Amino acid sequence: MEEDPSGGRFVSPSYISSGKGEREEFIWKIENGELQAAFVRFSSDGRAYEEPCNEWVCKYCKDSHFLEVAFKKEQRECPSCGRKSLVPRRIALDIFSHEGIGAFPPVWIDENFEFRYEDVREFVKLHTRLPDKRLYDVLACFAIGTWRYEEFEAVPYLAFLGPVETGKTHCLKILRELCYRAVATTSISPAAVSRVLSELHCTLLIDQAEKQLSLQSEAGRTLYSILLSGYQRGMPYIVAKERSDKGVVVRNVYGPKAIASEEVFDKALFSRCIVVRTRRGEPLREKIDEEWGFRLRSTLLMWRGTRRRSPDEPQEDLPTGEDLREMGVRLRGREFEIWRPILAIYAYSGYSPMELASLIEESREEHREALACSEEARIVQALLDAYAHADEISVSELAEMLGLSTRSLGKKLGTLGIVRAKTRGRMHIDLRRNEQRLRELAKEYYLEDEEEKEQEYVTIRLTRIPQPHKILGVDGQVYRLEREGQLLRLPKENARILIEKGYAVPAEEEEPEREG
Repeated sequence: MEEDPSGGRFVSPSYISSGKGEREEFIWKIENGELQAAFVRFSSDGRAYEEPCNEWVCKYCKDSHFLEVAFKKEQRECPSCGRKSLVPRRIALDIFSHEGIGAFPPVWIDENFEFRYEDVREFVKLHTRLPDKRLYDVLACFAIGTWRYEEFEAVPYLAFLGPVETGKTHCLKILRELCYRAVATTSISPAAVSRVLSELHCTLLIDQAEKQLSLQSEAGRTLYSILLSGYQRGMPYIVAKERSDKGVVVRNVYGPKAIASEEVFDKALFSRCIVVRTRRGEPLREKIDEEWGFRLRSTLLMWRGTRRRSPDEPQEDLPTGEDLREMGVRLRGREFEIWRPILAIYAYSGYSPMELASLIEESREEHREALACSEEARIVQALLDAYAHADEISVSELAEMLGLSTRSLGKKLGTLGIVRAKTRGRMHIDLRRNEQRLRELAKEYYLEDEEEKEQEYVTIRLTRIPQPHKILGVDGQVYRLEREGQLLRLPKENARILIEKGYAVPAEEEEPEREG
């Protein structure tokens, strides 16, 4: 470190280029009541060095210039092309121009900081109203984890689910106050998403996600594919170069994200989410304490840069997956991937990760219930029911049963992998041909539960034989219908349909014959 003539601290170019300056952050600092662009560099000894930003770039001609310190209210004329299009380097135009996005909120650098998990949790608890007190820990750990998300192989998405006016958007606002480089939006194009994530490495907060991620539109499908790959490190989003028949652009879309939605609208996306159910109710503090959030962000920035809880403590690493397993965590697969950052922050803060074990179990059950009640599950169940008395069903008939348009149903059938065929001008589904896929979908959407089904079997007597002469039970078994008077023990749901259609009558008091 050297001293400049005014006595202020600065980092010499030779110090930075030597590799000792490990981390760098772009910030907006308050200077004489205005927001001034600056850099904060964290050296290997854990100290912070603040430098004004005098680097500018033209958003049109891309030329770089070194001028006076950049203030947020300014947008300067480019010496190269003459347009008022200069913005501080490393900050996107939208972020610079629209304070409502606020990806780089103003912070102050205070080397006397102290990181306290309880402060962040208290901020969340006072400003939200959640149905379970453990969820305050989940939101606090998520927000803290965004400041060091690069240390994880995968990050969770938070999904706030609930009817209108239950606080979903408000929860996103609270995360915007706490998360690393938070960008909140209710409308964003797929191209903008990939650029924002790859260029700003931010925390993306998406409101009204069910509208933006509609698989019925090309934009929705593209945005959906970005989010599917963005929870895991090393899964880039690759697009073709614009206005060129050669070359591709590889964008890193990895990073934490949170969405708000009124419903579960996709099984694959929600398997990457920790679901938080919202409810109506007023938080203890309805008005967000922005000054408090400001101070917390400043502390978290220092914690991110120095890897210390306070200036007097040594640098600390976050608990690894092995560490968590030694603490008793028994999660596996994707469930472990998405919960690991939450549990690591919780354990780092001095709490046992096993305290959240019951919440994880309940979250697993809620996830199962949400999928079982989804529109896709309704379609699968309707196809299973139809297979009880027919070999095929037309798409239009199925759409009428479900109250959907044929166009919407057709797209969902394609997503589910249900094969359709067109004969004599109409689309139909060969249920026998799709039997194996229906069995797989019944498991994926939790439409079968062996323990419950054992208690819900009933015996019936066939009064006439339907076409075809076999059905696929909701338990995944195939039952042959061979002759009138035959006794069968079936899952209650399948038996009910045969009885309602006039093919059978209850016969629970008699011993059923073996199927075959």
